[in-house]
Amino acid sequence: MLAEKISELQEELDLAIYNFFYEELRDAELLDYTHIFVTEEDSIFDKSRKDFRITVQSELDLDDMYQLSEKLNEVANKYEDQVYFDTVEPGIMECIIPGPAIKKEKTL
Repeated sequence: MLAEKISELQEELDLAIYNFFYEELRDAELLDYTHIFVTEEDSIFDKSRKDFRITVQSELDLDDMYQLSEKLNEVANKYEDQVYFDTVEPGIMECIIPGPAIKKEKTL
């Protein structure tokens, strides 16, 4: 069940990235230089649970990274409304979704 939810999240993020590159930037070539990773890790807030770190690496400039983060925030906010993607260094942004939010049913 949890693996299925994570797979759904990954698919939604992949689709958002695909749509951003084809519809917003109109540059499919940059898609080859964009990678997304969803990993499970111990929560930094509550050691008794696991959270999910989503890392996006892309060869975009700062403005385009911000626009992409806005699109990905729409997906992340389906699971937890107070999470968002933040730049951790140039070309890399991350979002942490609490484990319990992944396990519950999504709301649109």
